[in-house]
Amino acid sequence: MSKKHNKKNNNSNANKNNQEPEVIKNIDENEDVITEENASKVEEVVETVPEEPVAEEVKEDKEPTTEEAKKVEKPIKEKNNNGKPKFSEKLSLLFRKKMFVGTIQTWIIGLLLVAIYIVISYGINKLDLPDFDLTANKLYSISDESAEAVKKIDQDITIYYFGFDEKSVVVELLKKYTDINEKIKVTELTPESNLDLATEYNLVGEAASGYQVLIVVSGDHKRLVDSSEFYTYDYTTGQQVDTTEQVMTNTLLRLAEENQPNVYFVTGHEEFSRENGLVYLDTLFEFEVLQAQDLNIATQGIPDDCDVLVFASPRSDLLDNEVQAVTDYINKGGDLYIGFDTLASNVSLANFQKILDMYGAKVVNGYLVEENSDYAVDGYPYIFNPHINYTDAVTKELYTSGKLMWLIYPQAIQYESDEKLKELNVTKTQLLFTSDEAKLITNLTENPAQDMASATQAQYDIAARLTKRLDPNKIEDSSDENLSNLILVGTSTMASDYTVEVINPSAPLVALGGNKDFVLNAFNNLAGNENIISIRKDMGSATYTPTDKQNNIVLTIIFAVPVIIIISGVIIYIYRRKRK
Repeated sequence: MSKKHNKKNNNSNANKNNQEPEVIKNIDENEDVITEENASKVEEVVETVPEEPVAEEVKEDKEPTTEEAKKVEKPIKEKNNNGKPKFSEKLSLLFRKKMFVGTIQTWIIGLLLVAIYIVISYGINKLDLPDFDLTANKLYSISDESAEAVKKIDQDITIYYFGFDEKSVVVELLKKYTDINEKIKVTELTPESNLDLATEYNLVGEAASGYQVLIVVSGDHKRLVDSSEFYTYDYTTGQQVDTTEQVMTNTLLRLAEENQPNVYFVTGHEEFSRENGLVYLDTLFEFEVLQAQDLNIATQGIPDDCDVLVFASPRSDLLDNEVQAVTDYINKGGDLYIGFDTLASNVSLANFQKILDMYGAKVVNGYLVEENSDYAVDGYPYIFNPHINYTDAVTKELYTSGKLMWLIYPQAIQYESDEKLKELNVTKTQLLFTSDEAKLITNLTENPAQDMASATQAQYDIAARLTKRLDPNKIEDSSDENLSNLILVGTSTMASDYTVEVINPSAPLVALGGNKDFVLNAFNNLAGNENIISIRKDMGSATYTPTDKQNNIVLTIIFAVPVIIIISGVIIYIYRRKRK
């Protein structure tokens, strides 16, 4: 064995290689189990093999064996199996490793993105793509209703704008009118482009500095529209309301209409007048295709050009000659708007009732209270929101827009029997009405509680359209000459300058919610202005006096919900502590 060992050692040194000793190779090849004899041979070989000087360094640098690698990789695999990194983490790691390795690369990428943005923006501006109105109320679009009305204009109209930037919202909206009707033109007004027109409206020199106005011209007719007219204020909700489209569409229609309907407000019976009680309402006529005028029937009669005759809360009765004049007006197909308010028990309007008898209706002197807390102001059941008819032309838009109306001490309307109405050739349509929990107070004593206890609970009409066919033999004839329409309302206060402390002490009642819309829609409908629109777009938000139900919901959210959340948290905490 010693000779074999020496011989193998000499060969190993001579060739300077790292081949295994032959005896070890033989052991590996021929022996499945190391015996004591083989083990002693191995020991002898190991003792005689010279040590390599770099053995320790090789040992430090050598790669780990398969078993060692498994030991290292095992915890990594367990970590990956237990919780894989999220996609966002992988993406973040990719960016940090691959894209943002160095500061120079980061700056290059940033500058490149800015350059791409500039190029895209420039290209989009050059393409002149159409605008998209994504606002909830379509503040920068022409409504379908407005577009249909403007399409019918067959006269040349030019809209001059002064003080507005060409890219302003107002000018962009005006240009949409030209897309709808080619007879409408929009152009900028400057002293250089039209000195005569600019001088006529004092829009020359420093005096015109800061002005923003529109001048709408159709033939010899002109209309100046100030930018302040494009916004109003809803005193109920505290919202700023954009009326640009309403003002512009109605201005165009007003210029295109040669003969504007006349609305006559009757005086002489202690009514509300345009100078006293209806001042705010009168200002709204400026934006309607209507002409408002005062009329004393006793001295002037009723003119032939009267399209709508208005009685706003009369407190003294008609004279006999006035009754005859109104009767003749009705028999010619005249239309009326009559609103009554609660009177003292000793006041009688017997002659007014003669007019109402022609339509088979009456207004019950007293007032309504709304017992349904969903509609009444908290603590004030005589101030409430009425139900609104969703089919009639006067109220349909009010219903679909979700606007609330505010009534105070309204009265109830009652009708003759269906047989009697048929005999009178009258059809009725309710416009405003209460819930079936309302009560009608007719005993006007000094004891409201007693009056309430004796009241009858039911659903009551507050406003109605009554249409009378004048010639019953002409059933198919629905012309203005054969029909007389009366819009009868159990309150005129809703259209007045009267203020309600619990809703808004500084705002007239007509300006609250949909009150003005109801009144103006009624006037326009009776006058035959089917194309007139009332597009008012909300632009803000605020609060108003809630109803009982709304008040309870708010209180629940403020107090009950936080308490429930806290209690639930405590229960969950205790439950988890017990499980540990």
